[in-house]
Amino acid sequence: MGCEGLNFATDHYTQKDDFKLFHPKLGLKITGNFNNLSDPSYYKPLGLLNNPGFPDIGISRGVRSRPLNSATIYGTVIHEVAHAGHHNKDFGFFYNLRIDGNRNERLVMAEGCQTMVTNDRYNRISPNWINSTVEGLGLNGERQFLAVEELFRHTPMVTDMIDDLNQGSVFQAMDLLQITERVEGYTLEQLKGTLKGERNLEDWKNSIIEDLINPSEVFLDDIFDYAKDAESRL
Repeated sequence: MGCEGLNFATDHYTQKDDFKLFHPKLGLKITGNFNNLSDPSYYKPLGLLNNPGFPDIGISRGVRSRPLNSATIYGTVIHEVAHAGHHNKDFGFFYNLRIDGNRNERLVMAEGCQTMVTNDRYNRISPNWINSTVEGLGLNGERQFLAVEELFRHTPMVTDMIDDLNQGSVFQAMDLLQITERVEGYTLEQLKGTLKGERNLEDWKNSIIEDLINPSEVFLDDIFDYAKDAESRL
């Protein structure tokens, strides 16, 4: 995926708008670093203030010297643009990362956007991209069958609130220790809306319960408890 791929992913996020996500500011500067496999991708909220020539978003072709496939690079663009959109709509959130000891919300929302938008795109291209096998869970699917103690910053909690997969029932049959996750039916648009203005996981959960109607909300602690546990290890 070259520069045209970066533009395509950004356009998919901002123009297609199937998911009604927060849009980044106009004039967002994105650069691709395709010659170095070790530099991490990033979103710098103050990039333009610190240096007018510094891009807001940088996308790497690799992680720890390992090259990434096109779907992962595409998803990385979505992830970083999601940060930019969140920053544009909730400026203070990016400068209060440790209120009440919590700092994971912006990461998990960007992770959820990355997973859902990319898998939607690639499933349209290849209808078997998502299937009923462990290998067929799409981008970031491997996080669906990690044990709680293996989860850290990028948890699948947003995906878990949307999909109807209960890892606790599916993967226990495969001798994998899993969380029990019985929440389903929320949308990215709904979760994004409830996150705006919240500064910790507990307040976000309460906002979801107060603002939305979903019969599976009685099981939200399944998800928020494992997210808090993961956050405590940051």
